[in-house]
Amino acid sequence: MAIDFKMLMREERLRARERHAPPPAAAAALLSEPRSPPPPLPQTDVDWALPSRNDRPEYDAEAHAVDCGVRGIAHIAEWCSAEEEEAMLRCTDGAPAHRWTRLRGRRLQSLGGTPSSSDGGMTREPLPSWVQSVCDELVRCGVFPHDQPPNHVLLNEYRPGQGIDPHKDGPLYAPRVAILSLSSRASFLFLEDSVARAERAALLLPPRGLLLFRDEAYTDLLHTVPQATHDDAARPSLVRLDLPGRAGACSGEERGGGGGEQCGGGEEGYGGGGGSGRGEESAAVSAAAGEARGAEAAAGGEGGARGREE
Repeated sequence: MAIDFKMLMREERLRARERHAPPPAAAAALLSEPRSPPPPLPQTDVDWALPSRNDRPEYDAEAHAVDCGVRGIAHIAEWCSAEEEEAMLRCTDGAPAHRWTRLRGRRLQSLGGTPSSSDGGMTREPLPSWVQSVCDELVRCGVFPHDQPPNHVLLNEYRPGQGIDPHKDGPLYAPRVAILSLSSRASFLFLEDSVARAERAALLLPPRGLLLFRDEAYTDLLHTVPQATHDDAARPSLVRLDLPGRAGACSGEERGGGGGEQCGGGEEGYGGGGGSGRGEESAAVSAAAGEARGAEAAAGGEGGARGREE
């Protein structure tokens, strides 16, 4: 009689399954055993707050205006001290890992809630305490009005060669931005909102300086942090706010290296761009803070930390 190899193979496979199958009780245990919950995400921020200092420069629209051919741009040199700069960088770097979001190769933090384009409002969330302290000091110094304090911050980190494409912050925010550059000089451009995107103003921001823009600079023009490893400080059109003699410019030697932080939003935020002479170890961070328009919000803007801008 011929051997039925197909039948033999089916029987062998059946016996193999029976040998390796767990007993009924064990199978039931595997199905009913509860899964362990995932470990909780760390929630701890660096315990620090920007102090309220009587000697901190207060905003003066006339004294701090920047003569660059665009209305609505101002700059306050040395708005924070070197010690405060280092503390803000530690707070940025010490943020819980889950707070960072990857975006086209770079990182950002969205703090204060999620703006909604559908209803013009925002799902509110509390700001980290150190960020709130910076927002409070910007209001105290007259950068933002008391009835429109910042309530939203975007922190964007730029490594050498990274930047952000030309953009507007849009109608969800009040038309005012403050940018506090940290750790590095920062290039910042204003462009025509057209196909040609002609350059209207090119600024080189010093570390610890606060850039403010509103009116035409906010509503009509695009702004961008160039994607570059070095800032061309010698270009003729560049407004060197890091040199004495410019509106709000600090006196003394010019700076370089490192990253930056900006503040902008409601009319405040943090941000920064690339610094002249960026090295392989340098980074830039920027944050945007402000109040989104809507029932819960009155102002808005953008900014960054250690070389970041939205």
